[in-house]
Amino acid sequence: MRVGIEFSGRAADSQTRVVEIMRKVANQGEPCDCAKTRFWAMYADSQLRVLRIELVGLGTLDECPVSPREVFRPAIETSAAYVFLVHQHPSGNVQKCQPDKAMTKTMRKAGQYIGIYVKDSLILGNGNEFASILHKWKILETQGTKLIEPEQETSNAESTTTSE
Repeated sequence: MRVGIEFSGRAADSQTRVVEIMRKVANQGEPCDCAKTRFWAMYADSQLRVLRIELVGLGTLDECPVSPREVFRPAIETSAAYVFLVHQHPSGNVQKCQPDKAMTKTMRKAGQYIGIYVKDSLILGNGNEFASILHKWKILETQGTKLIEPEQETSNAESTTTSE
């Protein structure tokens, strides 16, 4: 499912900008089944301009199997330099779990082989909360939005499913 045509060409140059765009995508179209995990990929060029956003996985209450093939096919079609992985936990919880980390590690490895890099892997939560799977984060309350700043990169994982 292709979404977010109006986002094409917009800059995806920060986590907060990516989250802003993805919240609009998540809230557009048909009403969502909030009991299912949704997983999107946002494709960007070398200047971090959005090329395409696609829903690449629709899971269950607590998991969403995602294949590198489904994530990277549109990246190749659009000549993307970067991919942002974004998913929502139905509970609204932004705590990263082992399957989330494993899926991110698998996608990063797959992308490295073909020269398309996973720029970030984000979890959208309730309200304005979000978290990155690639970074340790601290949450700061700023102007009503919870901004989350990276402290350091991490990546330990082995499976290819996102889960709560």
